[in-house]
Amino acid sequence: MACHQLIYTSRSAFEFVETDLLNILNKAQSANYQHRISGLLVYHAGKIMQMIEGDEADIKNLFANIRRDSRHTDVTVVLETDSPKRCFATWAMGFAMSDCSNGPLGNQPFYFSLDDIKAVCSALKGEAGETFLGFLDS
Repeated sequence: MACHQLIYTSRSAFEFVETDLLNILNKAQSANYQHRISGLLVYHAGKIMQMIEGDEADIKNLFANIRRDSRHTDVTVVLETDSPKRCFATWAMGFAMSDCSNGPLGNQPFYFSLDDIKAVCSALKGEAGETFLGFLDS
């Protein structure tokens, strides 16, 4: 069964603090787990890139909600495709940010350093990995 993947970028409408991000991620992980959606969210210099993957109808429904979220602007789809397998099958929502976290986020099992994410994305085959690497290097 094919997996639908969508990658988008956006700009945060304001500067997030770690507790804001932790609340967003906890809610996203819970909802994603219920709908068998996996993915990765990267917060880098006020910019956001996220990949969500799962059943096409679930992804389209989730993305419609994401697009309406007032916490970010300039929401742009950069890749939408079907893949024979998931890139982040075991992550309800992995997360990385450009500033290493020594706060509440840094202690979470879903938090990764940018170097970790670069290594994961380098191992991915195809456009998804290349898209994330391009974003991380910008």
